[in-house]
Amino acid sequence: MKTTKKNVIIETTNMVHGCLEQGGVSGRVVAYPIAQVEKLLGVAPAKVDENYEVPGYRHVSARELVERFISGSVIKKGTAIQ
Repeated sequence: MKTTKKNVIIETTNMVHGCLEQGGVSGRVVAYPIAQVEKLLGVAPAKVDENYEVPGYRHVSARELVERFISGSVIKKGTAIQ
């Protein structure tokens, strides 16, 4: 997760055992409003990485939580790996 003044930027590339996942998305970039991300996580996004396990959820990373509950703006659509 990268943070800007207004957004949290998350890039998605689906990997399995260090290799690109067949049928998965590669290079998708989405911007999420920083205020909403901070409210959802309960901590400033700049202080955690995308693998941070959010308290109150069992083994759910910050990335998964943000992608599930917040609508973001797609910056780059990415491609599906065949």
